[in-house]
Amino acid sequence: MVVSARDAPPHPSPAAVVVREVWQHNLEEEFDLIKIALMTHTIVSMDTEFPGVIYKPVNVEKRDLGRLPPFWNYQLMRRNVNATNIIQLGLGLCDHRGCLPNLAFHGGYDFGHLIKIVTGQELPCNLVEFMDLVQLNFGRSVFDVKHMIRFCDGLYGGLERVANTLGVHRVAGRSHQAGSDTLLTLQTFMKFMEVYFKEKKDGAIRHNGHLLRKVSFVLHGLEWIDFDPSNEGLKLNPLGDE
Repeated sequence: MVVSARDAPPHPSPAAVVVREVWQHNLEEEFDLIKIALMTHTIVSMDTEFPGVIYKPVNVEKRDLGRLPPFWNYQLMRRNVNATNIIQLGLGLCDHRGCLPNLAFHGGYDFGHLIKIVTGQELPCNLVEFMDLVQLNFGRSVFDVKHMIRFCDGLYGGLERVANTLGVHRVAGRSHQAGSDTLLTLQTFMKFMEVYFKEKKDGAIRHNGHLLRKVSFVLHGLEWIDFDPSNEGLKLNPLGDE
């Protein structure tokens, strides 16, 4: 199922925002609160903060990094996720009358780190197996806002730029804090749905002919189809190595 703009909740005001800090000493207690909140707050956005990348392509020009094919992007992400651990994980919860999507903005690394944590294993060697794990753990109602804005004129860039274009302002924390970025992603998605994906035809939600269900379960940079070529031709070296 998908999120309907008609059913979207009003944007939370600053007074309604509660940011909770979770540490080792209160982890289980906060998990119990999250379980309770999920009974009524069923839209979830998430963000991770991680130390950066260790591996980079050595046979790809810097200007071409944004145009790598999905199976190369996955190999790059896999090697870096397997070699690092997250610094912060942010979860944002919002009430809704529909089903549960997982929201992210340019979420390949976010889901990569979460899959690594949930399974306790390194990421699989190919993109198809990775997306199978995403579906198994999070379902198919996964929305990556960075991918969705490709179909909307006037929207481009990072989370902060897209939020500002839509008139959404950060109400807690600052940029590159997982909790704050998660909340901004959630509010930006709600506004995005309200502005763009509001056209209905034959019971389906769409924008300029693009069905909402067709842009779900796609992570930016990992726009896989029905096959996963090998990473032949992609050479990775740790940063600083020649």
